[in-house]
Amino acid sequence: MIPVAETVGSRLAIDRIDPLVGETWDSLVAVRGEHSVFHRSAWAKVLAETYGHRPVYLRILRDGLEVALVPLMEVSSCLTGRRGVSLPFADFGGPLWDHPGLAASVYSVVLEVAAERKWKHVEIRGSSVPPDACRPWQVYEAHQLDLRPGLEAIEQGFSSAVRRAIRKGQRSNLMVSIERGDEAMESFYALHCRTRRRHGLPPQPIRFFRAISNHLIGCGLGEVVLARLGSEAVAGAVFLRSGRSAVYKFGASDPEHWPCRPNQLVMWCAIRFLCELGCDHLSFGRTSLADLGLSRFKLSWGSAANPLNYQRYNTRSDTWLSTGPVRAESYPMVFKHLPIAINQIAGRLIYPHLD
Repeated sequence: MIPVAETVGSRLAIDRIDPLVGETWDSLVAVRGEHSVFHRSAWAKVLAETYGHRPVYLRILRDGLEVALVPLMEVSSCLTGRRGVSLPFADFGGPLWDHPGLAASVYSVVLEVAAERKWKHVEIRGSSVPPDACRPWQVYEAHQLDLRPGLEAIEQGFSSAVRRAIRKGQRSNLMVSIERGDEAMESFYALHCRTRRRHGLPPQPIRFFRAISNHLIGCGLGEVVLARLGSEAVAGAVFLRSGRSAVYKFGASDPEHWPCRPNQLVMWCAIRFLCELGCDHLSFGRTSLADLGLSRFKLSWGSAANPLNYQRYNTRSDTWLSTGPVRAESYPMVFKHLPIAINQIAGRLIYPHLD
């Protein structure tokens, strides 16, 4: 940890913490009930190891007392430029606040760091305290399921179609397991690649998922849930968690086996497992406002939808940007027709430039 030596005005100071070294950052994050798994140092390790993104993690203080924690990753690309993102490939990961009344001063600190590092922009994803008079750059939906009422009440909140699908899955020959080993992640990745091809998208590289397995799941911060018919994995999902909150991060399946309803059975088994662990909430991640089908799927599990706002500051124009066009994850549909091996190569080439 670098000693507090950078002072902003007369009262705020910056303590820069390297989340890749030691446990200092996690010790500050873990005691905060509002933190997510993306705030943990493990996510920074995944991004640094997979893509070479550089952490710029800030502890902002006033008179020696914490005001906010601001995790930022520097994404540097010859194609898409250098910028700071809180946080890349995360649904949400904005600042954690002790004194939200000082938000304006904290954001001033962040913008000074952006200017120092010559970032073209700073993006804040899902801050509970946005910059003053700042319209969101992008608006998504965030779906969250409250796990505190217990399994019986949770199941009653499911749509009738979901309940029927779960019963059908239970009557099938599917076996669902909660796993943490590398082999489980490899099985999931094979399903993931086929699913991404079906959607016309390249998969993220296998090293990204291996890093998640190593730094998160292998350290007790998540699970891979797999449904099998015999020895064949036909559906799966990756859940990440920290504290009492969990995130449904990835899902994949083989459509040939959809009549057995493996996706619904995977989700139900995961929900039961998370309840047994004592988790309070399950986030279904962000959803584009343009993706009505995905939103309906998440709502069918009894989740509640709330706006998820991203703010972006353009350092060249010195302004917080107003709302941009609704973004949907899309690529040329050629990926739908290419061999999986070619799509994997494309993913290795494309994703280091994205966030």
